[in-house]
Amino acid sequence: MRALIHVPVGAFNAWVLQEAPTTGVIFFAAFMIYQLDECLHIKDQAWRDIKGYLWGLAIAAYVLILL
Repeated sequence: MRALIHVPVGAFNAWVLQEAPTTGVIFFAAFMIYQLDECLHIKDQAWRDIKGYLWGLAIAAYVLILL
């Protein structure tokens, strides 16, 4: 369930990367830093959130390439 919640975040990032690449890279870095910080401090298995995010990023990037 947690992975599914983060799919739209990854999809949004794919769109931002297309529209404003610098902002997209900053968004990606901020998301990863936040998730890794969460994992280090509260040990919440952030890999699940990152997995959902990456699925959303990959699917949206694929769709945007096809358009």
